[in-house]
Amino acid sequence: MRADTTETKTARLRSYVRDERPCCGAAPPCAWYQFSVDRKGERPANHLAGYTAKVHADGFAGFNGPFGLGKADEQACMVHVRRKFVYEVERTGSPIAQTVSAVRKKHRLR
Repeated sequence: MRADTTETKTARLRSYVRDERPCCGAAPPCAWYQFSVDRKGERPANHLAGYTAKVHADGFAGFNGPFGLGKADEQACMVHVRRKFVYEVERTGSPIAQTVSAVRKKHRLR
């Protein structure tokens, strides 16, 4: 927020993190932050251009560009996957509700 106004503008600060220690990887841990003034999908696509390893990302459609043949390999966020099941249970009353409920309790999810 500028000092001479009460208006605000939303921006994005994306974080990219690497930690191979749990997998006995040789690379040191690393964190990289990238600022952008908007939420355009071209931002993560540009940030990850040429990267071909695994990426754990949320369900933001802007991350679709970096994934595919010859690009990064998407590792889905289980919280977002679980949320789709919860929506379906609420919509249809599906018997899968018991499984979703058990997962929620086990992992202490909302």
